[in-house]
Amino acid sequence: MIALASLLIGTYFSVDQIRKRKRDRRASELKPDYELLDNVAVLLDNLESLPVTKADIKSLDEQCSRIKQAEKRWPKIAFGTIVANLIKYETTVLPDDFAKKLTRKKASLEELLTLSRQQGAALAGVRTAIDAVQRDIEQRSTR
Repeated sequence: MIALASLLIGTYFSVDQIRKRKRDRRASELKPDYELLDNVAVLLDNLESLPVTKADIKSLDEQCSRIKQAEKRWPKIAFGTIVANLIKYETTVLPDDFAKKLTRKKASLEELLTLSRQQGAALAGVRTAIDAVQRDIEQRSTR
């Protein structure tokens, strides 16, 4: 009876150690992608205070391609929603010469304000998607 109890306890602890090793390995594999999302969030915070033009989002394009690579590595994690929201954000950038257009009255102020509002909405969408994916990564890393 004692041998059976010790066998069961030993088996339990062995399985528990294997489970913990798998979780730790998965957490270390997901860590670079989690940090990538942190970097994108910081970049978006910096862009938030600017009237974003096409010239300003070059570094965001690079980060977007890295997120696409993460999406290929982890298809079950919703990196695709971040990419879709980033693409939506990139479509709302102001023209590079928007200041000149404003002074020359070639573009209507309403047009530029609409683009600016769309940037804000797209930015909120990207942040929400980043938060959701980071929560998913945290859950996968602690199970």
